[in-house]
Amino acid sequence: VFTVNYNKKKKTYTEKFKIPGLKYGYTYEFYAQPKNGKEHVSVPPITAQGMTLPAVAELKVTAKSLTEINVSWNAVPGATGYEVIVEDPEINAVTRTYFKKAGKHVWKGGTGGWDGKELTPGKPYKFSIRTFKKSNTILSGNIPNYNNGNGLWSNCSSPVTEWGRPSAPSDLKSGWSGYAGTGAKLTWKHTKDKKNYPKNIFYAIEKRTYTYNPKNNTVSSKYVSVNIVSSNSELAGSSDYSTACSYHDATAVTRGDKIVYRIYSVYKSDNKKYGNAGYVLGKGANVTYATPYKIAGSGATDIKVGDSVKWDITYTPSYTTMKKLSWTSDNTKVATVKDGTIKGVGEGTATITAKSVHDPDKVYFKRKVTVSKAPTASKGNLKVCIDAGHGGSDSGATRNGLLEKNCNLEMANAMKARLEDYGVPVVMTRSDDSYISVGDRPKIAANNGCNLFISIHCNSGGGSGTEVWKSITSYHDDGLANKIMGYTAGAFGIGQRGVKTRTGDNGDYYGVIRGSAAAGITGMIVETAFIDGDFDKLNNSTLKQNAGTEIANAILDYYGYR
Repeated sequence: VFTVNYNKKKKTYTEKFKIPGLKYGYTYEFYAQPKNGKEHVSVPPITAQGMTLPAVAELKVTAKSLTEINVSWNAVPGATGYEVIVEDPEINAVTRTYFKKAGKHVWKGGTGGWDGKELTPGKPYKFSIRTFKKSNTILSGNIPNYNNGNGLWSNCSSPVTEWGRPSAPSDLKSGWSGYAGTGAKLTWKHTKDKKNYPKNIFYAIEKRTYTYNPKNNTVSSKYVSVNIVSSNSELAGSSDYSTACSYHDATAVTRGDKIVYRIYSVYKSDNKKYGNAGYVLGKGANVTYATPYKIAGSGATDIKVGDSVKWDITYTPSYTTMKKLSWTSDNTKVATVKDGTIKGVGEGTATITAKSVHDPDKVYFKRKVTVSKAPTASKGNLKVCIDAGHGGSDSGATRNGLLEKNCNLEMANAMKARLEDYGVPVVMTRSDDSYISVGDRPKIAANNGCNLFISIHCNSGGGSGTEVWKSITSYHDDGLANKIMGYTAGAFGIGQRGVKTRTGDNGDYYGVIRGSAAAGITGMIVETAFIDGDFDKLNNSTLKQNAGTEIANAILDYYGYR
């Protein structure tokens, strides 16, 4: 139907003409002129537009699964059908399929249409579409006549999709395998397709080696590639989808070389016609693994007893990723080392050695540390470790339901509060009813940089009074010990039994005194009162708190804090 507008006697008129028999795809020119009247004016021809079907506005090709493709498009007004063309560029094959309606359709392959017999995983497929108007003439089969074979192509892109290629593994990591001189231990998470195709997804591994040149500290831009797990080896990883996969590259790796591993997912089809013997290589993920050619350490080498230091490590080449080292000390009585942290535990010198676990015979360094005595306790640098004796399963001495461990903690807490009132830093070996071994108590003092160790106890055996035990080594202070004894006895109103020493097979008899002296710390045990002979005193909470406060006052007065 065409509309013609014309003027007559200064008025505009419109007439519509229906012209039958027009064919889609042709171009027509129309002329209009008056039928009657004195003037017969010829009007320039008008070319008819819109005589062909509009194109499909959008052709979508999306995933349905590893073996099926969703193809959808919008309906075109006036169209009585659609031809979808699928091209296989690898073999230059074309499949044409006629659909009466637009919508969503599933491509499964097939020489005669969409029957699911021949779709090959991993191949690229190109999709195109054109519309047509059905005519009375049939060329062959059920394909309508496209105006002498000249159909109208859509005004849309022709999407290309690679189908059947599983997604790449995720969270790929490389680390030391536990074996010197070999490649990395690789770990990764299953591709998301593994969950839906547990029996069809496997993995392949490619290894690319870039050689390091130590003379000019450069790495080659070229690489040597090997498949350490080929695409048809069925490296399944864990059979459990939720469990991470792993693989140890047992092949040799030269120190300094840069290794790039690529893990591919592999789809194994049940149809052996697909791909290479049924295996289709999917997408991959990369991870770099590089071992050091040499290492060096820097940082403090003069430390005090109780101090800790962690050195900075330089790895050459700079792209080193495998930085795991083993650490040793040739004199653990002077310095210990764990995970690169060196601690001074006694006076003297020690040699610290760090080795690369990949090549410990060639990649290492040694540094000597000197450990000196911790600063002598004095006003301004005093740091006190308070040890509430016993605790947990070890109740200590008992009397009529009164437990030594509880008395010790109550006095220790009062002592702590008083010292902190004067700004003296305090470290507690325990703050609750927990068990701490005798050996660990002085270590807590040393690890926290304390220079005075006071262990609070209650005596037993039928006597009465306060006594203090000191070290037989140079790490003792008679003046402080006597002041603590006097202040404590005064708080309870009991006698003073003296400052004492006791020798054992390994030096000081008492473990906490021996351990604190070994760490260069002045240490002593305060036997505050007898749990049996002074029961009424120790059963009085006020007196116990006063005793703890007075022990602190003795320390504050001795060092000049008050």
